[in-house]
Amino acid sequence: MAAEIEQMSVNRITPPPIDPITDFELLDAEQVALNNGINLHLLPGGDQEVISLQIIFPAGRWHEDKALQSLLTSSLLKDGTSTKTSKEVNELLDFYGAHLKLSSSYDFTNLQLVCLNKHLEPLLLLLSELLDSPRFDEEELEIKQTNFIEKLKINEQKTSYLAQRLFHEKMFGKDHPYGYSSDIRKYKSITTDDLKEFFQNQYNIKKGFILLSGNFSGKVLNTILKTLEQIPSKSGQFSTKTHRRETEFGKFHNRKQNAQQASIRIGMPSISIQHQDFQALHLLNTVLGGYFGSRLMSNLREDKGFTYGAYSFLGSFLHQGYFYAGTDVGVAQADAAVEEIYKELQRLQTETIPEDELQLVKNYLMGKYLAKIDGPFSQAKVFRSLLLRKESTDQFVKRVKSISFISANRLQQLAQQYFNTVKMVEVVV
Repeated sequence: MAAEIEQMSVNRITPPPIDPITDFELLDAEQVALNNGINLHLLPGGDQEVISLQIIFPAGRWHEDKALQSLLTSSLLKDGTSTKTSKEVNELLDFYGAHLKLSSSYDFTNLQLVCLNKHLEPLLLLLSELLDSPRFDEEELEIKQTNFIEKLKINEQKTSYLAQRLFHEKMFGKDHPYGYSSDIRKYKSITTDDLKEFFQNQYNIKKGFILLSGNFSGKVLNTILKTLEQIPSKSGQFSTKTHRRETEFGKFHNRKQNAQQASIRIGMPSISIQHQDFQALHLLNTVLGGYFGSRLMSNLREDKGFTYGAYSFLGSFLHQGYFYAGTDVGVAQADAAVEEIYKELQRLQTETIPEDELQLVKNYLMGKYLAKIDGPFSQAKVFRSLLLRKESTDQFVKRVKSISFISANRLQQLAQQYFNTVKMVEVVV
């Protein structure tokens, strides 16, 4: 009996072996070209009869004629149609338990409808009406402007917001769509005519694409196809703007009266996700500050006790990329924290990453990628990014698999190439 108990006991000292993730599968979406020129991509899957219909328009900041045009257009788009008030639209969505979300980013605007299959027809009619004849009511615009301005006033009391705003201005330029800041004057200058013009020009469904994911039958698909083919194409002047980045390198330290903390952002222009070095640089950034066990966290949080969190970020917009490391510390620790960030950047340039640390980060990243493709809705997010960048699923899988073969010597070379500590935008607020 004692022997059986001994055999059944669990060894809680030795951890179970780790099996590295070396392969994963990303399903290809089927593409359907509709009679009116719309591209529809299908990604079936899931057990519940729920669908997600995403319509992606090239209607982000990049395409604006006036600052904040894209944000306010997307904010008001679902606030009424020519036949329905904002209240009636929201009551209809609540009645069917549907979720309609509009999110405007730097490069595009995403309209997403999530609903049960059985309620699809009336919701598609509502969606068509919103895309055909949005109300853009003057009173609703004034409410939105007031709300955004109040949020802005609150944010302007936070050093973290001010530091991020100043960093983007210096990184891209104060008039660049990725770099300009919101202010009261910009909000108040937008009129309903500005919204109507931007909607007419940029919400052209032929210039974007549609992504349908979830558990849908042939009948559901036919209903969607019939409705989408009836959505008219816009006749406005579609914008294909170009913008030049004007980075201002140097140290920019602003003191806010009575501030108890200092917000730090240190970075530089970098490569976009389409670049051949991006995946390896993404791995290097993760070592530096891309996860909870990163070097910045270990140094500034665990060792020095300066902060609750320190991180680094490799940003890739559709047209331009950038890198920065950031943290929020007490005012008295600001100079020391800045010095430690530079030390960690320089350590990556002068020392190779130990093999056990590198393998840990590789396993972490592969696990993150597996989580990103877990289920049809998650895969749809990945496909959306691939379609925006005109990247195939094979290219994506190849790029992710390449993580396993990146060496510590290669990462040291990249640190020397892409983390030039002499030429940085350094912001402390």
